[in-house]
Amino acid sequence: MTSPDDMARYLGARLAAHGRTTGDLVAEVDTSFGEPLLVSAAGSVVHGFGTPMSDVDVHVVVESTKVTGLPITSFSLGVAVDVNYIRADSIRRAADALDTPGDTAKADRSVWRDYRRKLAQLNRLILGLPL
Repeated sequence: MTSPDDMARYLGARLAAHGRTTGDLVAEVDTSFGEPLLVSAAGSVVHGFGTPMSDVDVHVVVESTKVTGLPITSFSLGVAVDVNYIRADSIRRAADALDTPGDTAKADRSVWRDYRRKLAQLNRLILGLPL
């Protein structure tokens, strides 16, 4: 697992190569969906194996129910930034479902796909770098 210090160093180096800072990255977060509860950078760049073509993934948790699963891409920093807005209630439900998954012996493939999707979403936040 990549340490938070290493994640900050990798992200900082990528942004500095374009004359930018993590503050500039956070400024890319639009508050149209409400004030962010959490802003986290994740993905290959943060974990040190991004390429010059890799985008910077930013995940933003908000209370809004109007967000979709589609990232909003920006190139204004000189590097591609994908901002993904995540509904806070979906994170809470995912955490609750993982805490009390019910009768998984009777779960079909769609239930397991849903668990996997929820785990992946939580994983991005857990393994990301809070900004």
